[in-house]
Amino acid sequence: MFPTYPAKTKTRKSFDIPGHVHELTFSTKNRHQFLAKPEIANYFVENLDSVRKVHDLEILAYVVMPEHCHILILPNHEHYSISKILRVAKAPVALYALKQYPELREQCAVVKQDGLTTYQFWQPGGGYDRNMWTDEAIQNSIAYIHNNPVKRCLSTTPEDWP
Repeated sequence: MFPTYPAKTKTRKSFDIPGHVHELTFSTKNRHQFLAKPEIANYFVENLDSVRKVHDLEILAYVVMPEHCHILILPNHEHYSISKILRVAKAPVALYALKQYPELREQCAVVKQDGLTTYQFWQPGGGYDRNMWTDEAIQNSIAYIHNNPVKRCLSTTPEDWP
C-alpha cells in the first residue's frame, strides 16, 4: 500500500516592494465562466474601485474575462500587502456571487475531510503576481491585459470589451 499525500496547491509568491507595480492574475474555480455573468463582473469592478480607495493604490489596467481577471496595480504606500489586497478584492465577489446565484454552489462545492461542505468561487493558490519596475514591462503588461479579450476572440478591439 502506497501512502497518499494531499494534493499540492499552487502558492503565489509576493514581493511587497515599494514603487513596484504588480501584475495580478487569478481564476475562478476550475476556470468556470462565472464572470461571464455581467452582474458578477460589474460587482468585481465596483469592488475593485473600493479596494483602490481603501488601500490607496493606482489601478493601471484591468480586465475581467469570463473565467479569470488581470489587474495591474501600483500601491502608493511603502508598506502594503498584496495578500490583503487580493483578499479584499476577491472575497466580497465570491460572497456576492454565491448569494445572488445559488445555482453556482454546486460547481463551487468542496467536501472537506471532516465531511463539511464549503464553497470555493476562486481557484485555490492565490493566482499569479509579477513585480514590475521598468516602463517597458509596465507598458507591455497594459497592452497584454487590454488585448486579452481580442486574443481570445471575445471582441474585435479592446474598447469593445465591457
